[in-house]
Amino acid sequence: MEHIDNLKLTTSKNLKDFIEHTGRSHQWIISKSGIPKSTYYKMLNGEGDLDKHIVKIIDLFGIDNPYYFHSVNFKIEAPQESDITKHIAANYVQVEGEKEAFIETLTMMNDFVNMIDILKRNNSTNNNKYMHLFE
Repeated sequence: MEHIDNLKLTTSKNLKDFIEHTGRSHQWIISKSGIPKSTYYKMLNGEGDLDKHIVKIIDLFGIDNPYYFHSVNFKIEAPQESDITKHIAANYVQVEGEKEAFIETLTMMNDFVNMIDILKRNNSTNNNKYMHLFE
């Protein structure tokens, strides 16, 4: 029983760290995942059936490993480059017959985000006076 309690505490701590790292609000995650508010906050405290509901968060963020939050040596992996198409699960609404246009829009948005990232990196060396517009 103690092992299960330790696993729940580890999982809930990792989940809290991950959520903080994403910058998403609790309300956003509750809304997008469909997890009831009380259940969500119980999960963050290591209470209840974590495995039953943590799957919804794993799906929401497009995480491949179903045991991602269970590791004692948990490390949040930052994406190597911005790729919106890898994170569309949280906001994907497909309009019938518009899938190609939707994917094309995501590709253009991804290119735009990548350009902003490049400009931000250049700002650190060039001190560009317009970079505040992108922050």
